[in-house]
Amino acid sequence: MDAWIIMQGGFYVAQINTSMGILLKNQGSVSAKDLTADDLPWVYPNPAGDVINIAHVLLHTTLDISDMTGRIVYSTVITNSHTSINTEGFVSGIYLIRIMDSGIAHNRTLVIDR
Repeated sequence: MDAWIIMQGGFYVAQINTSMGILLKNQGSVSAKDLTADDLPWVYPNPAGDVINIAHVLLHTTLDISDMTGRIVYSTVITNSHTSINTEGFVSGIYLIRIMDSGIAHNRTLVIDR
């Protein structure tokens, strides 16, 4: 099975084999436009309680979380390909997560349910 591996420094196309592990078979630069819907950033768990995780995201990407009135309640620049965000201060409700990389917006809906 081929898969994208995203690491600091670039994208790598890898061959995944259960008996041999992960073998890099090609490397190169790939733009965000080349990724499929399955490769877009993951936000989990959803619904969430006190913490959400953001994974499979490019470094130096802007992340904003807005409430349903459009007010930004959290904003950061991603510095790690897996980021955990403490949501203890968020009231229960629906939020919009906007992840911006290279001018491309990835939007996710987040439910905080306590």
